[in-house]
Amino acid sequence: MLIQPTLDTLNQLKLYGMAAALTEQLTQSAALSLPFEDRLGLLVEREVSYRDNRRLTRLLQLAQLKERAALEELDFRARRGLDRSQLASLASCDWIRSAHNLLIHGATGCGKTFLALCARPSSMPPRSVGAVPACTTAVR
Repeated sequence: MLIQPTLDTLNQLKLYGMAAALTEQLTQSAALSLPFEDRLGLLVEREVSYRDNRRLTRLLQLAQLKERAALEELDFRARRGLDRSQLASLASCDWIRSAHNLLIHGATGCGKTFLALCARPSSMPPRSVGAVPACTTAVR
């Protein structure tokens, strides 16, 4: 069987992840020894991963974040009164799934924006929800 027409059809159907995975499978002898169902499963997983990554990239570009932040970059040595377990629960984003709001307050320069970026939904798995950040000067 000629593989090029199959690759062209996958690309025409916009199944770019599957096309790339099939090309990789053809170059790896270990993948060729797998049963058909396993190889097909790998192709489908790769397509889902490809689409999720594209979606996440698009959402991050639309968010126009001024800086990137990750919870792993947070320095717990500084005295900010941060609780690791509470931050871990924020990172799981269960607060979004249960429709709760998040309000972060503190002195100027203590890292509120960084914490908000760490807790943003873009750190959630794909197929999640969006968020609207808001800044205020004084809340009473």
